[in-house]
Amino acid sequence: MNAYGATVAVVLLASSAPAVTRLSLTHHLGPLDLVLLRCGIGGLVFLPFLLIHWRQLPRKLAVTGLALAFLHGWGMHLTAIAGLQFSPASHASALGPGFLPVWVMLWRRLGYGAAPDWRQTLGLALIAMGALMLLGYSSWTSFDSRIWIGDLFFLLSSALAAAYLVYVQQHEVDPMQAAALVAVYSGIVGGLLLLASPASSALWTTPASEVLTQAIFQGLGMGACAVLLASYATRQLGSQRVAVFFAAIPVLSMFLGRAIVGDGIHPHEAMAVVLVSSGILIASVLAGIDPAKSAPFSRNNRIQS
Repeated sequence: MNAYGATVAVVLLASSAPAVTRLSLTHHLGPLDLVLLRCGIGGLVFLPFLLIHWRQLPRKLAVTGLALAFLHGWGMHLTAIAGLQFSPASHASALGPGFLPVWVMLWRRLGYGAAPDWRQTLGLALIAMGALMLLGYSSWTSFDSRIWIGDLFFLLSSALAAAYLVYVQQHEVDPMQAAALVAVYSGIVGGLLLLASPASSALWTTPASEVLTQAIFQGLGMGACAVLLASYATRQLGSQRVAVFFAAIPVLSMFLGRAIVGDGIHPHEAMAVVLVSSGILIASVLAGIDPAKSAPFSRNNRIQS
């Protein structure tokens, strides 16, 4: 039962993250402020683990971690948060986590020659159809909106995350070591980005209650707890059972965006989100696709010290 509770917690965090983040972006904090809160606090949480296990880390992984931190850390978070300045929360979940299986299939195909079967292709096609419907709606409204800019940011964010997952899977990178490296490196980069930015940070002028709320949600919630709970749930229940719950994220995100930020729900958007969720169910569960374990490990690719 604890594993199911962890899974539900991850789903709720992931579903509410776009809306909570977008709410702050429309009030006081900027993208770099939120990146620092998410990555910096998450990095501090993982820092003790990294220091304790530093000597056990493969040397190559310690260096490769710089690139992994961009793919699944500060780069992924920055593009996703930046997109929320233009697009609603429902788009963030559908084109971000929702589109992840499509990118995983593409990177595995290009990098390792792995091809999905017809059932997996069906699920991925539904996801792509939902994404195209969202992009089409964004383009249609572009005469008075910049929604399409946010949508492109979300697609870039999920493309980065998928490249990370494929690399970690193919090279048998220890998930906790990778998570610690990504978190700590991203925390450092997040601080440097904020210092180098010509615009002054809003952290010092924003009401303390908002900063505290975002620090708890972004840093402890998304930067630390979501990572740990997802790892625990996957180990206890298996990736396919967890994926059943994750298919609800785009739909929940749409309704939470409406409740928290006041985002409107257009029929085209609702239909697109349902298509994406259905595609996730088929591609990740019925067909057995798994972004982290969708192909056998190659022992020859494993990162050595």
